[in-house]
Amino acid sequence: MLLYILLYIGIPIRKVMTMSKTKEDLIASLGEWLKQAEAWMSLPEEAWRQPLAPGKWTGAEALAHLLKWDDYFLQNAIRPAVAGELLTLIHVDFDTFNLKAAEYGRATKPDQLLQEAIAARSEVVDLLQQLPADLFLPERGYLDGAGHRFDLEEYIVDFASHDKHHLDQLRAFFSQAKE
Repeated sequence: MLLYILLYIGIPIRKVMTMSKTKEDLIASLGEWLKQAEAWMSLPEEAWRQPLAPGKWTGAEALAHLLKWDDYFLQNAIRPAVAGELLTLIHVDFDTFNLKAAEYGRATKPDQLLQEAIAARSEVVDLLQQLPADLFLPERGYLDGAGHRFDLEEYIVDFASHDKHHLDQLRAFFSQAKE
């Protein structure tokens, strides 16, 4: 019932769904895919080089996509936040960024991609643990170099959802490939 009331008075669904999450819950949602990534270390390279569906990325391209977004946020938001520095986020062209990530996925061996992705996501989780819990509240956050607000809670919720989308694709593909 409370959900309906909050929605009725105009609180966005994303905020409603995350209002009760603690810093630990939010960070844990980003760490969930690490277990899966470690389990994929044993997959052969050929499995990673197949398209996930007709006209879609290969597994390696999807993994590189996740890795490169983690690298971007590490360099431009998370490391500066932990250091107490100005965030250097800029609004990037998603299509161009994703094309470059896919190119990296094609040019890099899957085991190296997995190692890099695990290292990057582990660093994201470790650094976020260092930040005070109050910085994860919706009314807190940081300003980037262009004066735009960077909200840690929003970032984590959005990226956990982004992870889930791609991990669901990868899981479905790899489970079919085993059959």
